Amino acid sequence: MDLHRPADGRFFLESLIQRGMAILSTMLQMLNQSQVSLKQQINMINSVYRFVETWENVLPAISSLEVERNLIDLTVDSNAAVIEPKQNNLAQEADYQSTTSKIVEAKMPEFEFPVVAYDRYQPGQIGICDITYICKTEAEFYMIDQSATGINFAEILQTLQNVDTVLEDLPESSTHVFGVRVEGAIFRAIRSKQSDQPFVKLLDTGEILVFDDSRMSLLELPPFYAKLSPFAVKCSLANVEGCATINDYRKYLDENLYNRLGYKVLNVNESWLEVSLMSLACVEKPRLIKEEKLEQEHYKVSLDTLTQAQLDELYEEPLNTTNVMKAVLGYVPKDDKRICPFYDPAIQGCFKGSRCRLEHVAKLSDGWTRDKSLYKIPIRAELETPVVGTEMLVIPTFIVNVDEFYAHIPRQDLSKGLIELQVKMNDDKIMENYRVLNHEPHFRELVFAKYSEDDLWYRARVVEFYNPELITVFYVDYGNTAVVSLKDLRCWDDQFDYLPFQAVHCRIANAQRLRDDHTEAIRQMFKDIINKVMKIQILDNLSPWEVLLFDDEDNDIGQFLVLTKLALPRVPLVMDKRGTNFIPG
Repeated sequence: MDLHRPADGRFFLESLIQRGMAILSTMLQMLNQSQVSLKQQINMINSVYRFVETWENVLPAISSLEVERNLIDLTVDSNAAVIEPKQNNLAQEADYQSTTSKIVEAKMPEFEFPVVAYDRYQPGQIGICDITYICKTEAEFYMIDQSATGINFAEILQTLQNVDTVLEDLPESSTHVFGVRVEGAIFRAIRSKQSDQPFVKLLDTGEILVFDDSRMSLLELPPFYAKLSPFAVKCSLANVEGCATINDYRKYLDENLYNRLGYKVLNVNESWLEVSLMSLACVEKPRLIKEEKLEQEHYKVSLDTLTQAQLDELYEEPLNTTNVMKAVLGYVPKDDKRICPFYDPAIQGCFKGSRCRLEHVAKLSDGWTRDKSLYKIPIRAELETPVVGTEMLVIPTFIVNVDEFYAHIPRQDLSKGLIELQVKMNDDKIMENYRVLNHEPHFRELVFAKYSEDDLWYRARVVEFYNPELITVFYVDYGNTAVVSLKDLRCWDDQFDYLPFQAVHCRIANAQRLRDDHTEAIRQMFKDIINKVMKIQILDNLSPWEVLLFDDEDNDIGQFLVLTKLALPRVPLVMDKRGTNFIPG
């Protein structure tokens, strides 16, 4: 027997703690180096949460120095199978001092910011903002001012995704505005001054990232984007109106990251604003009431208020019209009234930005109108809609986003019917009779579209037509989209409308996306639910179906996405059997 070992269980506890540290380091490795499955993440979260919840408020307060030491030790030893206890306290102290000295010597990145128009703000100004980034400093954050007049951020970000000119390396100048693709989305950015370890700053969110050429791709932006001032406005939070009990502003900002709030400017500084934040209702209600009143007073339309030109347009022309377009097409094209004459294909918009209310689309080069009647849209077979409250099995076939997907209903008659339809559609003799699409595809027109991955024909619907080589179609039996050319389309044949469209559009009722293109969340969803049998509970059966999604162990996927910060919580309003709104429990 070893007489030096404690006899009261402390030695055993010490061994358990060391084993626990080794397990935690291994869990960190798994999270950083591999994709952890949904079940593993749920088990990890539950077990670690129980441990932290049990001991966090029981143990005496730990100094910040000791916490930093433990974090450094855990990081340094994370590659070891077992973490051995340090034997030499003096050596440990020297190692720690060396490590912390390196941390202190690290310089914060410096940037040369493009001009932000802080002079457009005045004390007392009230507006609406989106919280986009929280700084390390207490109560400092960046916002996008949704009340600002001029070009709309959402429109600019959407057109920015069309940029495809690759930039080989970071620009040498720290004032050069370029594009960077982060998690599948393109943002405007500038680089830091230092070149040994460059950083990039996203101009429209305020976020600072370490440049990693293995995870980021760079793009050259047209001058139009470089001239726009940053949308990210730096702010310091002074107080939260209507919530005097909130003292932890950092926690309040963390809880409202990516949320929309009201703001009030308290003080305007040279490079930041001092603001107070408030709930959105405090800002929107008075404004909406005022707008409704103005609309009622301004728009009083009757036959007496219309001009003769408006009256002529209101009434249809007689059947014996002398208007050639009316006689040939059956209607009068209004392209010039509907399409913006200042449309720029390079930015998919015009210089007016969000203030332009006309349609941003190129006129056809051959002079033909884009006004047209719709072709084949509905089919005779429709899928039976389940009643609200139904629990059923589905097999997700395509992930649109973290809160939206398409799925098949695993019924034998439907599965067998789809297989038979696909075989018949791709039969050589039947394909010989397909009619070539010899016209510009119409919006929502049903067609047969070839899928490039397997070179087979599928039922599809036209989503958008840009030119004969760039047509977006939606495959109605699977839920995915693809870009095809006109030669890969065929006219619809009514002999294939006996089977309902198989792609069921679903939306997760208790979760909502953080942003439109969240690669990490979509990847996790794809791994955990695609082509797997899942259970749904239908809360609303209008398209898209509002559903609660469960795996084979009855874990609520929506709750898990919110818990792991891959989505925001959502409380949908749906209809019950009596036709009244209710909040599902």
